[in-house]
Amino acid sequence: MDPALTQEQEAVRRALREALAKHCPPERIRTAAASPAGYDPELWRQLADRPGLPGLALPAEYGGAGLGPIELALACEETGRVLLPAPLLASSVLAAGALLAVADRAQRAELLPGLASGERTAALVLPHPLPDGAAAGGGRSGGVQARPGPGGGARWLLYGEAEPVLDGARADLLLVAAHTGGFPRSRTVLCLVAGDAPGLTRSRCAALDRTRAPARVELRDVPALPLGDPELDAGPALARTGLTAALAGAAEAVGAADRCLTSTVEYAQVRTQFGRPVGSFQAIKHLLADVHVAVESARSAVYYAAWALDGGVGDQDETAAAVLLALARALDGLHTAAAQAIQVHGGIAITWEHDAHLYFKRAVADQLLFGAPHRLRAPRPRTPGSSRPPARPAGAAAGGRRPGPNPWRYEMAVAAPRPPGSRQEAVIRKVSSSRAFALVAPRVLPRLDRGVHRLSGGRVMISQYLLPSLFLTSTGRSSGRPRVTPLACLPEPDGTLLVIGSNFGQTRHPAWTGNLLAAPEALVERQGRTLAVTARLLDGPEREQAWARLLRMWPPYAVYQARVERRLRIFRLTPLPEPLPPAERAAAAGQTAAGQTAAGQTAAEPTVAEQAAGAEQAAAGPAAEGPSGAGPNG
Repeated sequence: MDPALTQEQEAVRRALREALAKHCPPERIRTAAASPAGYDPELWRQLADRPGLPGLALPAEYGGAGLGPIELALACEETGRVLLPAPLLASSVLAAGALLAVADRAQRAELLPGLASGERTAALVLPHPLPDGAAAGGGRSGGVQARPGPGGGARWLLYGEAEPVLDGARADLLLVAAHTGGFPRSRTVLCLVAGDAPGLTRSRCAALDRTRAPARVELRDVPALPLGDPELDAGPALARTGLTAALAGAAEAVGAADRCLTSTVEYAQVRTQFGRPVGSFQAIKHLLADVHVAVESARSAVYYAAWALDGGVGDQDETAAAVLLALARALDGLHTAAAQAIQVHGGIAITWEHDAHLYFKRAVADQLLFGAPHRLRAPRPRTPGSSRPPARPAGAAAGGRRPGPNPWRYEMAVAAPRPPGSRQEAVIRKVSSSRAFALVAPRVLPRLDRGVHRLSGGRVMISQYLLPSLFLTSTGRSSGRPRVTPLACLPEPDGTLLVIGSNFGQTRHPAWTGNLLAAPEALVERQGRTLAVTARLLDGPEREQAWARLLRMWPPYAVYQARVERRLRIFRLTPLPEPLPPAERAAAAGQTAAGQTAAGQTAAEPTVAEQAAGAEQAAAGPAAEGPSGAGPNG
């Protein structure tokens, strides 16, 4: 990497700085941010005409300048310096990047020129905050759901809501990341929605930083046009778009931090105390030196991330790590610079007329939008097929997993599986089968489990060494959101799992049992492996046999059932067959067609349906024994 900028890059920075100094005085910025639209359309058109800001990083064939991530970072650094209230991040980075990554050539040719010229604006609707595009689309009932319209035409229907959506209340077009296909074949589809579509409700949200314009978007059977191939998952493409947005946000934070440092140094040189400038005092010098180090280190991290995103680093996981680390460093640098600017400016900095509070609000709001810096620095799972294995986090137990980016999944930090017949296993079985434990556990363990489970963010449970466990993700009947519930499970020889609705401490059935009755398909996670399953409520002799096996594993169930005087629900979870890859599916279809055309074909040859049934039986083999997990569900 060459840290020096080229003449073209210096020209981009200089031209944009001159244009912003000419057209964006602080008074105009405040007026535009306080307007109902949240920005000045005339100012946006001026910046689109001469510097070409909206289409700076878009390809030339679609009306853009054809520049790369480095020039985009330089431009965002200048816009962040003045806290420009404009749809640059929402329309020119997020929405345009999603179109480039997902839409086909005809759709790009129709939509991108308007965004590059600034005539139209767009917003990307994601169910989760940036830059985590990997979670785009929500869960089975979370975020926005998409289904084909009546008649099987090109139009789809969207239902759901999302918040916050940058510039969602004022954009001409909305690009909605919706979820479809259910759990077994779930995928994200990017859909185009007109700003005046029926059933669409948009409202601007109150925000700490008025130069941003977050909104709440509600869709009630809104007609939409899918972009690209709706049979393909748009999640990975949106994840790359999220990295570009993270780079732009980091560059804006660096520009704002540099402006805070510059104004603070200027004020320290003219503000006098005891007959001398306050900048001559050693305490102020040390403070400003620390701010200078924070700003310059953040700028270096952003430039390296831009170079990596421009293809300087071949490994995509290293590129993602560089971008997220740069964002974390930039957010920290802006917060430090804004806070120390208020400190050095003294009482004048907390007045409404001064600009210092605007930069501090931007620093706090960006951490709410992009995520706390310590979370951005957390190690993330590597992409499948990556060239290097993931680094093991310090202190992780054997068999543990690192926290993933999906907020709907609980991650467990558990010990290694106990070998069958070990001394530890014998002691645990002896303790759990004692009369004292049977009387105390139903009252004590669930409360401890719920408290520790909540405090640890779903990673630790007190009774995790007593029973093998799983995490069940079902759909809430009333809320419509995914519910993640830790359950005790009993693996069966045929690959199925038995779970029981114990719900210790309450006199009614737990909510997840009703969720399974309403929506039998669900997700379970055991030892880091996620499976799609279908649930069936047991009754009759099958239920009694399962009940006897569960009592041998967990005797307190009998005590609890006698206390509440009711039968507990028992479900059998059967894994669903995993869908065949497209290549194998096409090969299977070709073999079937060839077999049908062959002369003398008899019914003895398996059909495609029979092959699928055989694959289902193969997928329902013996389940791997998971680590010791959660005890009774709460």
